[in-house]
Amino acid sequence: MISCKALLPAYGIISSFQVLLRHRSMSTLSYVQRIKLLQALKEDDDKIVKVRESGRVLPFVAKKPLISMPEMGQTAQTLRWISFSDLQRLYPSEDLASRSILLNLADTGQACFTADLPGGASVAAAAQAALGGKFVDPRAALFLLPWEEACTMSHAFSMLHWRETTNFCPGCGAELRSRPAGHAKNCPSCDTVQYPMTSPVGITMITDAAQTRALLVRQGRHPPGMYSCVAGFLEPGETIESCIRREVAEEVGIDLDEVGYMGSQHWPFNGGQLMVGCYGRTEQTQLDIDTEELEDARWFSAEEILEAYKRIQNNPMARIRNETQKGELWVPPRGTIANRMIKTWLTDCGLLPR
Repeated sequence: MISCKALLPAYGIISSFQVLLRHRSMSTLSYVQRIKLLQALKEDDDKIVKVRESGRVLPFVAKKPLISMPEMGQTAQTLRWISFSDLQRLYPSEDLASRSILLNLADTGQACFTADLPGGASVAAAAQAALGGKFVDPRAALFLLPWEEACTMSHAFSMLHWRETTNFCPGCGAELRSRPAGHAKNCPSCDTVQYPMTSPVGITMITDAAQTRALLVRQGRHPPGMYSCVAGFLEPGETIESCIRREVAEEVGIDLDEVGYMGSQHWPFNGGQLMVGCYGRTEQTQLDIDTEELEDARWFSAEEILEAYKRIQNNPMARIRNETQKGELWVPPRGTIANRMIKTWLTDCGLLPR
């Protein structure tokens, strides 16, 4: 297998790491160049030290990411990146290098890291004042941030969680040692490498054959009035399509006539999941609800779902603040793949502009 380092000259960037250190004057790199460089950095422990010095960091405190809020002159919420050198000056006694994890490379080639900062509420308040942002609940951040930035936050949150909770080799029990890039941990005893894992979940937007109604379900943990799409974990040996059909049959007693892929989203909570979104069509309308899994399941007209979609778009924090009301239909907020799937279906029905 050819090393990524050996491939770098083919892209005309033999002195790539020197270029990264001069990112301020560098032109934009292509996607392929950035991916090749990123992989090379992960393989070279010494180079991580150099690019970290000129890199930027997305800080977390108590598992909350730092974001810029509109009241600070921003037109919308965005991730608040801090240069590694500035962050180190705020925490002179901390070894921030050991707390940082390499995430990706910006278009300019600048290395982007995340780091969990020490301290509780008092430290977070002081850091917010010094850094110019606010540490926000990660679920709220998903609903507030633009889609690409929400994906970056999700990546950072998951990597920090994995590093915190994965400490011992599952094979021999020895304590693992983190690589400088933070993307992997080595076992010094049996010489194995542990990487972050993600569990696949199938989630489906079920519609009738005429495309006039959609089936949404409600679990007891949902806020009042909140309905979403049928979802469940992939079992060993299953394809996404078979997972979707099984979950729908189990939870609402319907056999889908058609299943197709719509899109995917990483969900950072509960250990990290890859939400694989599908559409499902059926001619069946009679439901047989699994009341141990679901509190309710119901067919809704496109017009009813449109009103619920508009309601959550106007108040995306309703779910977090528990402001949903009984008697009103609510759907998951933006930042979730269920919201995207509902929006896509409403658009296909001609009820939302493309």
